[in-house]
Amino acid sequence: MHRAVIEVWLDSPSLAKAMYEALKPEVDSMPRIHYKASIELSKLSVKLTIEAHSLSKLRAALNSYLRWITSIKGATSFLVG
Repeated sequence: MHRAVIEVWLDSPSLAKAMYEALKPEVDSMPRIHYKASIELSKLSVKLTIEAHSLSKLRAALNSYLRWITSIKGATSFLVG
């Protein structure tokens, strides 16, 4: 099993919670056939763990989550100022 961990640090607890709440439905709704993902919220960070049986499945999942994270960070920076 291959594993990747992404931890995103944010400027405030409210931004961390917003990112967590935006990613949580994606984590919960993904079928666990090719990979499994979990998400954790701490005061200023969101930690995403992805596990897959093959590197190609892990890479595909990472690409998806990294795109979502980039979009969320862009949206929150637009809103914050």
